[in-house]
Amino acid sequence: MIELYAHTLATMNPLWFIAIGCSLYIIDWMYTNTDLLMIVGFAVVLQAFPNLLGFPEIMQAWLTPIFLLIAFFMQGWISQKLKSSTLLPFETHQTYVGMHGTIASVDFKNESTEYFSNFDSLMELRDRKQKETHFIKKVVLDNGESYPLKETCRYLSEELKVTVIGFDGIEMNVQESKNVK
Repeated sequence: MIELYAHTLATMNPLWFIAIGCSLYIIDWMYTNTDLLMIVGFAVVLQAFPNLLGFPEIMQAWLTPIFLLIAFFMQGWISQKLKSSTLLPFETHQTYVGMHGTIASVDFKNESTEYFSNFDSLMELRDRKQKETHFIKKVVLDNGESYPLKETCRYLSEELKVTVIGFDGIEMNVQESKNVK
């Protein structure tokens, strides 16, 4: 059985190994995203080199598990090089941890009563709601960006210097800065 496998490997064109390996990687990247087919695909591409160099049949057959082990141990490095390095939205927030900023209040007028073509004015029996003004506390970072303050941090006073310690969704979790100049 191993002789048949070795003979098949030795008689294949090395370009077929490269084509099959690249196809496995593309299938893994587009459909499964598990890195399993990438490992096998990389091992198949490695198998093309002994075939290209004309190694004996039995040696090519026994190099297959060695190439699988090499591909397995190199999968992290290969994935890092071949896949996108774009950060996901929750990962971009982690870059703000440790930054300093100031707490600011922003007045927010509720203008939703006039949004749908002043619908309430057409209804005579309905009481018109007054526009309400809400104050929202935000953190204005030193680089100018601002984010809403987490509900548990709303007790902090305005113009207070703070340090970002984390995110909860889009709300910023902060603590009072100890020694910010």
